Amino acid sequence: MIRLVLTLDYELFGTGAGDVTRHMLEPTSHLLRIADDHGVPITVMAEVAEILAWKHEPSWDWAVRAVEGQLMAALCAGHDVQLHLHPAWFRARRCGGRWQPDFDEYALPGLPVEQIRQYVAEGAAYLNELGQRVDPQYRCTAFRAGGWLIQPSPDIVSALVEAGISIDSTVFPGGCGRTGRWELDFRGATGRVAPWRADQQDIAAHDPCGPLTEVPIHTRQVPLWAMLTTRRFRYQRRLLRESGCPADAGAQVGRGHRLSKVRPFLPQKLDFCRLSLRELVSIVDRARRSCEKSPDPVPVVAIGHSTEFNDSRTLRLFLEHLRTRRPDVGFARLGDCLP
Repeated sequence: MIRLVLTLDYELFGTGAGDVTRHMLEPTSHLLRIADDHGVPITVMAEVAEILAWKHEPSWDWAVRAVEGQLMAALCAGHDVQLHLHPAWFRARRCGGRWQPDFDEYALPGLPVEQIRQYVAEGAAYLNELGQRVDPQYRCTAFRAGGWLIQPSPDIVSALVEAGISIDSTVFPGGCGRTGRWELDFRGATGRVAPWRADQQDIAAHDPCGPLTEVPIHTRQVPLWAMLTTRRFRYQRRLLRESGCPADAGAQVGRGHRLSKVRPFLPQKLDFCRLSLRELVSIVDRARRSCEKSPDPVPVVAIGHSTEFNDSRTLRLFLEHLRTRRPDVGFARLGDCLP
């Protein structure tokens, strides 16, 4: 049996562009309404560095109040809120009518260890204070790195553990690529479905004595052509337009370019924003089969982004399909996924 964990990266675009109402509040409201209708929990991965940056801009008090209200309402309704960080937002400034993140700090890897500890601690402390306004038992216990950039991992893992975080959900098995001067390589985890105790030196590797549990974003390996769908191209065009990125393949981010090596097989994430109903059902059925012999339910993490969620119908049909035809598929919150 598997337990599906629906996670939403709750944020504006990494470029600093975006509209709080259109790209965060409204899509998240639609998502939570669908989840409530089906009795399914959502884990909102709140990009806290953004919210902390807004607190320094008096004209954005309304945005802070709105997102905090939505996060607290989600907790009251039985959903989960956990930590997501893009460090570039910690020193973001409002300039020329838009936010300008500090792209020299685009990723946690490479920052001084004390700065990593400070950023992680600030993010966890903010969520703990916010969550405990509505639930005294709330604790921030899970994390996802911005841009999936968490390697090298030793200093980051130490900072997470010090902040009381016991779960990471950054790794997507089979992933490999570069953003500017930062790289990720999760190929060592290819094919893994169940969580593992993470090696502090390489979070994609297993260490039975590791201090952190990795609950990976679920992927399956698919041929390159399977990623070239009309739906995906449509999403990509819209995101390039709305995020303010140039529409070329090497959209610049943080003095670099997002590059992906051309490989015959690529990891396809269980993404409820980008995949069609057929793809969602197929990937979940494959996960079910791979976990049939597991004595305990296996958490399978799906991902979405508030900036991308504009197809309520597909998610509603997917959840209805699981309820009526896959009763062995349960649901869980990320914060409850410790083995």
